[in-house]
Amino acid sequence: MKETELAEKVIEWLDDQHWEIYQEVQLFSGGSVIDIVAVRQRIPWAIECKTALSLTVLGQAWRHNACYRSIAVPACVRLDKGREFARAVAESYGIGIIEYDPRYGSGVQERVRAPLQRYNYRHRDYILDRLCEEQKTFAAAGNPDGLRFTPYKNTIRQTKFYIRQHPGCTIQEICAEVYTHYGGSSKIACLRQALSNWERGWCDIRKDGRINRYYLKETQP
Repeated sequence: MKETELAEKVIEWLDDQHWEIYQEVQLFSGGSVIDIVAVRQRIPWAIECKTALSLTVLGQAWRHNACYRSIAVPACVRLDKGREFARAVAESYGIGIIEYDPRYGSGVQERVRAPLQRYNYRHRDYILDRLCEEQKTFAAAGNPDGLRFTPYKNTIRQTKFYIRQHPGCTIQEICAEVYTHYGGSSKIACLRQALSNWERGWCDIRKDGRINRYYLKETQP
């Protein structure tokens, strides 16, 4: 069973429980990609979909700072002592295990229920603020091609929206109002470089004395 097929089953199961689902979520540049982030009542649940249960996979899930953390795997039809050990480790470290077995009902069930990680509440707003509509459909969870809606794409999406609403704005005005994945003192310089070098297909930069002003090109919707 492919990871994408497993993820589809898990997403259907989550959708039936009224979770809002985001796929292939990278919270910051260079960070790990979470296959599924499900949200309900502002509580995020990070789920990794894998074809096998291992300590490596559990370590990957454990590092996610969501309020719930789980691994989704196909069910094992025969006794596997290594899997039983991994399941015990999951329980010890507060990681849920979701299994897909087509022989039973919807096929998806929580074999080990993910406990609420209350100390991760401090990370909740950070996670929620970095989720966007594009992550719901941009790339399928578990896809083998590395497709994802990156923090850079999110920065450009928000920048483009701001320029559309405020034609003629300056880079300082953009950076004051728009969340970007760029941080620190280099934020303005990095975004200026991105718009000048890589986003000229839609971004029209016009000189106004010594100031650059930003517009959408007329061909852009």
